[in-house]
Amino acid sequence: MDFRNTSKLMLMAIFVAGIFHACKKSKSTNPQEVIPTPTIPTVQTLETLNITTSTATAQGKVTASGGKNISESGFCWDTLANPTIIKSHLMASSNDDAGGFSKTLENLKSDKKYYLRAYAKNEVGIAYGNEVTFSTKQEQGSTDDTSSIVATQIWYGDPNKPWRDVFTNFNTEDNGGTTPTLTPITDPTYGKVWEVFKPAGAKRAEISRIKDYSPTNGEVIYISYKWKINIRQKDATNGFAVFQWKTEDGNKGPDRQNYPFNLAYNAGSGNLTLNAYGPGTPDWTEGSSINNRKNTLWNKVVPQDQWQSIIIGIKISDYVGTDTTQLGYIEYWFNGVKQPFEITGAGKDYRVILSADKKRAYHRTLDGNTTYPKWGAYGEGARNYDVTAYVADLRLRRK
Repeated sequence: MDFRNTSKLMLMAIFVAGIFHACKKSKSTNPQEVIPTPTIPTVQTLETLNITTSTATAQGKVTASGGKNISESGFCWDTLANPTIIKSHLMASSNDDAGGFSKTLENLKSDKKYYLRAYAKNEVGIAYGNEVTFSTKQEQGSTDDTSSIVATQIWYGDPNKPWRDVFTNFNTEDNGGTTPTLTPITDPTYGKVWEVFKPAGAKRAEISRIKDYSPTNGEVIYISYKWKINIRQKDATNGFAVFQWKTEDGNKGPDRQNYPFNLAYNAGSGNLTLNAYGPGTPDWTEGSSINNRKNTLWNKVVPQDQWQSIIIGIKISDYVGTDTTQLGYIEYWFNGVKQPFEITGAGKDYRVILSADKKRAYHRTLDGNTTYPKWGAYGEGARNYDVTAYVADLRLRRK
């Protein structure tokens, strides 16, 4: 046996073992090294795309894993704020290399505002992203039933003309030192349209009165137009009028209603409502509050920045009573479909009379000196918002 070789081998083994031990000891006892504590992930909710009447594409992104593998990611949604996975939620199949994921939400209800959050899980727990909102589109009728309207056009709100040749006034009173504007612009859908801008601080910006027209007792007219709205402040919550059938006070009779009916838009819920107001005695300011004579006839969730088609049929009458042969009435088409009325809010001092099919509301429609239409934005509820209303294809027809 060669003891010299054996000794060399033993020394080499001892040397290697010593190095290994030193390295191992150094790694485990380094006081400078801090092992991070795992946390829940960080996730972001992105813009919702491809919105239809019943589906929408949700998008999200995991921006940090929290030090642990992502075991699940997806989306939760509800018609109430701050949705969680306790209610409706859907897992995404996988994340891309950048942490992004998406999923198509199905079986949504039309005309609804939804609150959406992305979520992600690891073994530490679940994290939710920021909340975004979207509104599904309205169901369109299978047929356009405006063919029942047989009437002759007597006015067109032509945006190619100066506004004073088309309307009587542009109301900007009580504007808080701001400058509301009425401007014809070019729209990709309808070409030239009217843009009514009410800046924050102003109470109103309204196109007012049809040039050279006053309603006559007993006639039936149809006001039709296309409309959409934008409110710059996305945290807006209040409601305000976007169309008024407005009273002019004067010597022909007292102002008993102020506005026989209007359309109002709620910036928070997205609800568009049609409201009728009964007459006060001797005028609208006396006796009970005007809200005690308010009837909400119809409402729909209407997303901002989407064109809607509106037709209002009006039988003009200043009759006060319950005889439907003498009363005026209101009929209403939304996106080509004649709408049934349901009185969801009836003031304690007044109630309209509905026809058997609920598609006509008998109601006093001529008040004071005369009544006339107004388009735009009006009310204290609009005061703090930058509101832009777009109006296109305005027409007045007489039966």
